[in-house]
Amino acid sequence: MPDDPKPLKGAEIKAWILEQLADPRHFPAFPRGAVEVVRLCDREDAAVEEVARAIARDPGVASRVLRVANSPVMGTSRRVATLPHAVTVLGLRTVGNLTLACFAVDALRDRQIPGFDLPRYWRTSLATAVAARSLLLFSDPRLAEEAFVGGLLQDVGVLQMAAVLGKPYLEMFGKVRGDALEFAALEEETFGMDHAAASAALFATWEFPARLVEAATLHLNPSAKEGVAPPIRRLVSSQHLGERVGWALATEARPATDDFLARAHALLGLDRAQVERVLRHVRDAVAEATAALQIDAGTAMELRALRERAARWIDELAER
Repeated sequence: MPDDPKPLKGAEIKAWILEQLADPRHFPAFPRGAVEVVRLCDREDAAVEEVARAIARDPGVASRVLRVANSPVMGTSRRVATLPHAVTVLGLRTVGNLTLACFAVDALRDRQIPGFDLPRYWRTSLATAVAARSLLLFSDPRLAEEAFVGGLLQDVGVLQMAAVLGKPYLEMFGKVRGDALEFAALEEETFGMDHAAASAALFATWEFPARLVEAATLHLNPSAKEGVAPPIRRLVSSQHLGERVGWALATEARPATDDFLARAHALLGLDRAQVERVLRHVRDAVAEATAALQIDAGTAMELRALRERAARWIDELAER
């Protein structure tokens, strides 16, 4: 917060935070190469070799795209050996979204915020991403990879606000034992905005696709805006439910099972068996996603604890 003898209040706090978030000293500019790849993959006339060449300009990202493509997260039935092969097997949009995720992780991976539990943040985000993708496979598979990217990055606003606000925010984040909705309400009450607004602001600055910006804006409350196109509504809903899974498995703040099942059915039409399959996939795939993206998501013990929480939730569902 600013060193001002007159503390900021209400809307002044939000305006100051947004001003700080726009300062490139806090967050790096997004690589132009990533934006170009995503735009290229959105073109129906894009050639496979052209896309592969664009990704290959960054060998590190190209290698991680192939690792993720071959990981259990994607569920491919045969090995993807080259970037052109990845584009052919997975499709332009999927490869574009995987590339976006890899570039974004590169931009954020080494972000150091004293006192911030970065491995916990990444455990939560990875579980959210895997869950969001799995949820959408049942209702709109075409957007599943965007749900993965959106779920992985939708809480980047937490990183931003921690970097800008420092100790007051870090203390709040360290103490939270509820889910993302409760935490967002506390953010709004204390600072005049929540991390979803911060995430959406960064996505817009980084020139992410408009659908991902909108999903980041609405993921805490999928019903907050009327007139949203059905595919975007499903994308938002998958990220919302995925976040509840991610926070539950990372912090033990599991929502009531009946409430979660009711929301999954209301938002995406899923039944108990489908939710159970989603949780099984999260249990089995998060560690693989961590390795594929080369993210420090905590110790082996912490990742095992996440899997055990998922297993307990699965057992509870199986008994119903």
